[in-house]
Amino acid sequence: MVAIPQVYSQDSTENLGHGNFKYMSAVCWLFGRDLYDTLQYPIGLISSSWSGTPIEAWSSGRSLKACGVPKQGFILSDPVSGPSEHSVLWNAMIHPLHNMTLKGVIWYQGESNANFNRDLYNCTFPTLIEDWRQTFHSGSQGQTDRLFPFGFVQPLVKN
Repeated sequence: MVAIPQVYSQDSTENLGHGNFKYMSAVCWLFGRDLYDTLQYPIGLISSSWSGTPIEAWSSGRSLKACGVPKQGFILSDPVSGPSEHSVLWNAMIHPLHNMTLKGVIWYQGESNANFNRDLYNCTFPTLIEDWRQTFHSGSQGQTDRLFPFGFVQPLVKN
C-alpha cells in the first residue's frame, strides 16, 4: 500500500513519493490529480492491489453470500497468480482501511473471472461496489459519501 501526502501542482519523480514513482497506476494518479484540482486540498492515494486475483478474493463474505457464490475456494493452477481464497484480500487489504474517508475508487479487474464464476459476475461486481460504499460510509462515520465514485476498467472477454 502506498500513501502519498499530496498531489503537487509541479509533479515530478522527486516529489511524488520516495523519488521512484513506479508503483502507482497512471489512471490512479490522474484520478488523484483531478481530485486535487477539484477539491483544492492535499489528498492521498492508496494502491491496494494484487494482479491476477478474482473478485471473490476482494469481496466480503456477505457479498459472496448475497450472490450465491459457492462456498468452495477458488484455486488457480498458475503459480504466479495472487491469492484467490474467498474474502482473503477483503480481509487483508480493504476492510482494514474502512475508517478512512474515500473520495473514489478505481478498479481494474475481471480477467481472472473470465473462466470462473463468469455467470455470477453480473451480481458479484455490483454487490462488491455496494458493499464497499456502505462499509466506507459507515466506517468513516459518514465522511465518505454514500455513493462515492467507483470507476472501473474491465477487459473485453469473448466467448
